[in-house]
Amino acid sequence: MRYVVLTAFILGWLALLPPLFTHGACDAEFDQEVAMVAASHAEFATPDLAKRFWDSQAVPASVLTVDQCRHRFLKFVDNCGPGVLVYAAAPVRNRICHFYRDDSITVQLNYDMRNHLARVETDMKPSKSLHLPWLDRTFYWGK
Repeated sequence: MRYVVLTAFILGWLALLPPLFTHGACDAEFDQEVAMVAASHAEFATPDLAKRFWDSQAVPASVLTVDQCRHRFLKFVDNCGPGVLVYAAAPVRNRICHFYRDDSITVQLNYDMRNHLARVETDMKPSKSLHLPWLDRTFYWGK
């Protein structure tokens, strides 16, 4: 019985260890996506171009009208803008980041009433950390 409990404890710790050793891979993947979005600004000039761009990248994207945005409960939207919203969810490729932090990097493209790009928002769940003051060290989980 003691070995079963000890084995379960060790397996639990082993399951929690991989995110401690990503060496910034999750943040690097997020930064790479942000840089790609910034470099592709011309492809996002209109909602139609943005949808075509995400389709060419094989990234699921949705185009929501102002009415759809305002009348649906959308957990990923804080407030709806005056125009169309293009929402894309780029999958996270790193398996550790995918399972322990977030499975996608979301990109929201908000347009004004004339379909000109007004705002870009890129998001990923933040990494968690544990600060140990007696060691003067911070451990990041899924960074």
